[in-house]
Amino acid sequence: MNFIEDSLLNSGFSWTLAKSLPYILVIIFGLFISIYLFKKFKIKRNWLRRVGITLLTVSFFFSYFAYAPIYEGDFSNNAESILKTNKLNEIKPNRLFVISIPGCPFCAESIVRMQKLKKRNPKINIEYIICNGDSTALDWYAKKAGNEIPANLAKNNKAMTALAKHKYPSFVYQSGNKLNCWSNDGFGVRALDEIESHF
Repeated sequence: MNFIEDSLLNSGFSWTLAKSLPYILVIIFGLFISIYLFKKFKIKRNWLRRVGITLLTVSFFFSYFAYAPIYEGDFSNNAESILKTNKLNEIKPNRLFVISIPGCPFCAESIVRMQKLKKRNPKINIEYIICNGDSTALDWYAKKAGNEIPANLAKNNKAMTALAKHKYPSFVYQSGNKLNCWSNDGFGVRALDEIESHF
């Protein structure tokens, strides 16, 4: 998220609104500026005004898009729901688990999002589960994530790896006797809003 989105997020907007509102505002702003300019310069040809207003408005949108591009998973909420088994007992209710591996850059990037999520709603419990790691990986995650977001080595590497489907990071939240599992590209702002709604 960029500075504008962060500011909206810190002002209390939902994750989805904080991501989408700047694009909407840029379009509205571009439209008003375009209309104002064409009125000021008294361009009377309707087709020229329409084309000009459209092009100017679109250019405002694409300028912001170049600054803050929308990626495929940004608005996604593609959870897969699976039944919890005894092999997955380290996943507990009322906690968001992030299944990670050592040396994963996307896992490292997810820490910033999780810190923002925790800051927005301190009631949310977040925990990193590190698969196929050792104490050095654990120390690295603990240093990056801070005291408020614990990191632990997986008790059952095979089960956690299978749960993540070898896609890291993966996000897991228990709802009843089912686990909602998101891959990184399926855990966008709508998924973050869903997690917040549980707390």
